[in-house]
Amino acid sequence: MKNIKAITGVLLIFILGAVGGVIGTYIFYKCRKDALVWGEPRDREEHMVRRLSRDLNLDNEQHDKVKEILHETRAEMKVVRKQYRPQIEAVLEKGHDRIRKILKPEQLEKFEKIVVERKERRNRME
Repeated sequence: MKNIKAITGVLLIFILGAVGGVIGTYIFYKCRKDALVWGEPRDREEHMVRRLSRDLNLDNEQHDKVKEILHETRAEMKVVRKQYRPQIEAVLEKGHDRIRKILKPEQLEKFEKIVVERKERRNRME
C-alpha cells in the first residue's frame, strides 16, 4: 500500500510539472508572438536580424548589411502604407458598418471597443 501511494505521488508531481511546463511555454510564446506582431517596429526588425543571423550564420559584415537593408525596407514599407492607408481604411470602415448593422446593442458596444483597440494597434505599427 505504501508503494502505491509513493508511486501515485511521484506520478502526480510529474504530471503537474508537465502540465505547468506546457502552460508556461504556451503563455511565453503567445506573449512573445504578440510582442512581435503588435510591438514596436524596431523590435520586429531586431528580431528578424537576430533570427537571420542565427539561421544563416551571418558574419559581422553580413549582419550589419542585413540590418541596414531591413531598416531601409521598413522605411519604404511605411511610405507605401501611407499611400494606401486611406483606401484600406475605407474598406475596413465599410466592413465595420456592415457588421454594425447585424449586431445586437450589447454586441455593438463590445465591437466598438474592438475597433478602437485595432486602430490603436495599427497606429502603433506605423
